[in-house]
Amino acid sequence: MTTRTAFVDSVPSVTAARELLGDLTANRRLLESCGGSGRGQYFRLSRDAYSRLVGMLQYYVDKRLDRQNVRARVLDTLRDRSLSNADVREITQMNRRQVSALMVGLARQGLVRVTGVKRGAKWVLADRS
Repeated sequence: MTTRTAFVDSVPSVTAARELLGDLTANRRLLESCGGSGRGQYFRLSRDAYSRLVGMLQYYVDKRLDRQNVRARVLDTLRDRSLSNADVREITQMNRRQVSALMVGLARQGLVRVTGVKRGAKWVLADRS
């Protein structure tokens, strides 16, 4: 057996992963769904899980990596659907000012554009033609 075959055999199927997430969310209540759907769905530790882990782990967040993850999460979700500012705030857990800076930065890079105005405004991926 090659190393690649051993790796592929150890990776759970999508069905197994969904079952595990369902178990951790519904039965064990260790994860909470935070938003998104399908491939774009994301989770966070529940309060119960966090309280069980307090004192056992050191928590460290690399802010630069965190920003990159937020950016990737928004762009990945935009591949599936358009997003309002409220949607982006929900996905990223950022405030209005932070979301505005994030989305304006992505727009300046030519990655996203806004459609509509005021309450009907939505962010979409920029055309890459």
